[in-house]
Amino acid sequence: MMSSWLLFLAIFGVVAGLKVGPVHLANNQSYISYVSSDVHSRLICPYELSEGEDLNKVSWYLWDGDERVGTYEWFPSLDSTAEGLLEGAVNMSRDDGQLELTQLRYDLGGFYSCAVSLTDGQRKEGEKWEVLIIDITSASSYSSGKENLTTCTYYESFRSYPVYPPPTVHSGMYSKQLDWFYDEVTPREWQKSVYHNKSTAYSYTDRAFKIDANTPDDAVLLTTIGVTKTDGSYIALTELWFTSHMWTPKGCKMPSLLEHQVLKVHDGYKTCRDQLAPYIANSSFEAEVRCEKGYHSEGSVDFVKMICNKTFSWITQDGEEPSLQHLQCVIDDTDGGGGGDGGGGSSDNVKSSVHLVLGTLFLLCLLRQ
Repeated sequence: MMSSWLLFLAIFGVVAGLKVGPVHLANNQSYISYVSSDVHSRLICPYELSEGEDLNKVSWYLWDGDERVGTYEWFPSLDSTAEGLLEGAVNMSRDDGQLELTQLRYDLGGFYSCAVSLTDGQRKEGEKWEVLIIDITSASSYSSGKENLTTCTYYESFRSYPVYPPPTVHSGMYSKQLDWFYDEVTPREWQKSVYHNKSTAYSYTDRAFKIDANTPDDAVLLTTIGVTKTDGSYIALTELWFTSHMWTPKGCKMPSLLEHQVLKVHDGYKTCRDQLAPYIANSSFEAEVRCEKGYHSEGSVDFVKMICNKTFSWITQDGEEPSLQHLQCVIDDTDGGGGGDGGGGSSDNVKSSVHLVLGTLFLLCLLRQ
């Protein structure tokens, strides 16, 4: 009974002591570049042995779904072997059990796993891990933009470089505060181009982006290119950031005018963000708030003079915050006298004139007699 228990502990100890995986690329690379050197095309199978355990072999497998399509086996003291897609594509002279690809082909990208076998017959296999071989056939992308200040619209055209496998692309107006695109090019707006080597490029033309008072202060035009693995993890390849003076905040906010007040600006203009900015950069400018035509100030303040300073804040000449409450605009008095009776004064004047004419005619008739 005791011997059976000790045998169980011995077997349990061997199984528990052997640890394998997870598979990863050398130097913690996230993918293999199609033009990589051997330093960046090596897969490592980490394993741990307990005291007294001896390694028999390390086995590597390339999977297509549930089917093994490539095998590489490394032995500490025997010649290594390779079969399937890995035959002729692996460095057979390595002395560490790592899988080094000597050929980089699209079909060598996929799921890999490794297994470690011990001399006592124990074996453990790690989980599959997806290895992407990414081919950036051209490092140059194309973009162009044009502004329409009349409509406050920015038009952008973009074409990505071709990538294998098909890339994941995003482009649009981005805000760091929102942490995503608030106006993004939709999947329907992207045009897809597939080349003879199976690489894919995406493009769009004259996409309109509106700039207005609701545009976030930190808005930029951002385009990202990457590749998404089967498990949804994203590998970033390129980020392109662009900003324009058209949407960069650079003015004082429009003042909140009270009823019948109007704003007159000196040496400044209204931006697409509904702000007021100086014609000359990094300078201040003045503005006045007055009563509109047909109205006048009820109090002692005839107008409010404000200065938009270099930090884009409204101040008075005394450096204080301006107040528009002191400018109360009331309607002007109407001319013509009489008043308060719906125009009766004008009717009385007409009656007086008629009486005067009749009186004059009566006197002339008397004189003739």
